Amino acid sequence: MKLIYLAALMLLLIGGLTRCQSEERDPCVQETITDPSYFSTARTLKNTCTKGDGADYYLAANQTYRISADLVIEPGTRIVMGDSAALIVESTASIYAIGRIDAPVEFTSDNPTAGAWQGILIQSANTRNTLQYVSIAYAGGAAIDPALPAAALGLADGSVMDLAYSQFLQSGGYGLLVQSNAANLRSLESCSFLSSAAALRIPALQTHRVSNTNTFTGNTNNYIDVRVGGTITDDLTWATQTVPYRLFKEDSSASGIQTIGGNGRLGIDRGNRLEFNDDIGFLTVDNARFFAAGTAERPIVFSGVRK
Repeated sequence: MKLIYLAALMLLLIGGLTRCQSEERDPCVQETITDPSYFSTARTLKNTCTKGDGADYYLAANQTYRISADLVIEPGTRIVMGDSAALIVESTASIYAIGRIDAPVEFTSDNPTAGAWQGILIQSANTRNTLQYVSIAYAGGAAIDPALPAAALGLADGSVMDLAYSQFLQSGGYGLLVQSNAANLRSLESCSFLSSAAALRIPALQTHRVSNTNTFTGNTNNYIDVRVGGTITDDLTWATQTVPYRLFKEDSSASGIQTIGGNGRLGIDRGNRLEFNDDIGFLTVDNARFFAAGTAERPIVFSGVRK
């Protein structure tokens, strides 16, 4: 009797183990989205696929998906973009993607090559727009808007965005691009710019929003491109960075002078390096002030790009 009982128990254990192994081997079926108008109604993307490569959604190659309503992306959601695919968050929409350190939101590619897909362009001024613990990998292959350089994440004029604890990896262009002073990057904290063609481009009037908690590693152009223009009239400080600020003007017809006017003040934290392209400089007018005080251990260096 004991022998029969033991044999039955062994069969149950073997059967259960076989079923578990089979379940672990079976990848779950990701949702494939081919309709470019899929995001014309409010959507919540969820992390439902925990087997295989863990991809929850696949957006088809060579499609531009226009998001015209609110989009929420939950922690752990993995979105695979086909070659040359693009996302545009239009003026009527918002994007709210907050992952966790152990469950980031991922935008990636089935072709793990820098610039495999185009990227994400924000046109929305909704103050809800937030990306935290988000990874954007292998984007920046081409400009979504022909007026802008290629970028994994682009903020067009009139847009609003809060960014923190996010990663821009192997972009074929910039990791992050802020078009001009008319775009509003409200914060940029604890983000990583890794192994991309270029790291970050931002206008001078918003450079103070780049905190000293961001990291820049292995980018071909491993510096922060600062586009001069407009007049600084507030009390602003450019935080210490591990890479240089490199100042440039948009084109040869634009002024290369960054004006500080009114009661404005621009402070440069110790340990910074500022590199100037040709015909670029600062000008203080009215009651404005320019303040740069380094130390022997952490000097502030002003240098030309062209030696």
